[in-house]
Amino acid sequence: MMRKMFACADWHWDHANILFYTKRFAFMSQREIKETKEAAGSGRKRVKYSRDTVERMNTAIIDDCNSKAGPEDVIWNLGDVLFGPNDPDAFYGRLMELRSRINCKNLNLVLGNHDKKLDVRSPRKYRSLSEDQIHNVFNEVHSKVMIQTFQGQYILCDHTMHCIWEGNHKGIWHLYGHSHTNAEGIREEWLPNAKMLDVGIDNAARLGLGYTMFDVSNGSWLKGFMDNKKGQAIDCVR
Repeated sequence: MMRKMFACADWHWDHANILFYTKRFAFMSQREIKETKEAAGSGRKRVKYSRDTVERMNTAIIDDCNSKAGPEDVIWNLGDVLFGPNDPDAFYGRLMELRSRINCKNLNLVLGNHDKKLDVRSPRKYRSLSEDQIHNVFNEVHSKVMIQTFQGQYILCDHTMHCIWEGNHKGIWHLYGHSHTNAEGIREEWLPNAKMLDVGIDNAARLGLGYTMFDVSNGSWLKGFMDNKKGQAIDCVR
C-alpha cells in the first residue's frame, strides 16, 4: 500500500480561547454557541468553555489523524500545536500524552509563533524543552522547509504565508497556517492563480472539509485545487 503524506496547521490543543477566536462551533455545547455569538456581537473577547469542550476539540483532531494517516504515513504540522503549562516538564508530559494517542509514527513540525517551548533557539524566558524531548515527539523540526511528496511534488512549508517564494513560477506549492482563514480573502483576490493554501484546520472547515488534515497525494482534494491554478501571478526575478 502506498504511503501517504498530510499537511495541517493550528491544532491549538488545550487552547480554550481559540474556540472563540475562530468560532469552532462544532465542539461547543448549545449554551456555549449561544454565549459565543452574544459575546461576539457585544464586542467581548472571551467566553468560558468547559474542559469537556476543549477535550472534544483535542479528541476530534486526534481522531482525524488516526482516520486518515496510518502508522507509516507522514504528517507535517505547520505550527501552533499545544497551549500547555508554562512549566517545561508539565508541558512535555501533556504533549507526550496527546501525541501518544496519534498512531502515525512520523509527525514533523514547522514551528509556529506559539511553539516557543518546542524551539531550542527560543530566548531563555520561554524555557524550551530539551532537544531530546522535542525529538521524542517530532521526527523533524524546522522553522521553514522545502519538502517533496512521495509523488515528487515540491512544497514550501512555513507557518506564515508568503506572497513570493523560491520556485513559485515552476510549480512549487506553498502551504502555511497561522491566519485561521483570515488571509484567504486576500489570497483569492490578489493571488488567484497562486499554488498556495492555508492548511490550518480552520480553513479546512471553511472549505467544507471539516477540521481535518490535507492529503498532499495525487488524486486528493488539494492536488485538484492546485492543478486548477496557473501559477504565481506576481512577477519576480528568476
